[in-house]
Amino acid sequence: MVIKQILYNSNDYWKIVQIREIVLRIPLGLRFSLAEIQAESQELIFGIQENDQWIGSCQYQILNNEAKMRQVAILNKYKRKGYGKQLVLASMEILKQKGIQKIYCHARATAVPFYENLGFQTVSEAFLEVQIPHFKMQKFI
Repeated sequence: MVIKQILYNSNDYWKIVQIREIVLRIPLGLRFSLAEIQAESQELIFGIQENDQWIGSCQYQILNNEAKMRQVAILNKYKRKGYGKQLVLASMEILKQKGIQKIYCHARATAVPFYENLGFQTVSEAFLEVQIPHFKMQKFI
């Protein structure tokens, strides 16, 4: 298993976009727009590989000393095997080294236990985002 930062608009980036569409978007009948892709140019993007194949990613919007984690996606075949946990922990450690003190996310209701296991706390009531229930969660690092 290898976790590394991905450069925006690189070949690896486009492989990661494909994974995110397969896991997060297509099941909801959604696709990425050009504007959404262009907005990612300022984000920190991390990917995880197994046997030289990209299997997942997560990314962060940085605002001063906090970061919004977005688009955490692991291919279904690799879920519940610890890859997502390792990816998030490794990326949070890098953010901590960059001076980030707080990470928050809009977690799908089905993913709340995953984030709780990583020490995140729910800080909002349920709200709809991309047509499904989410909760704002945060963690100080």
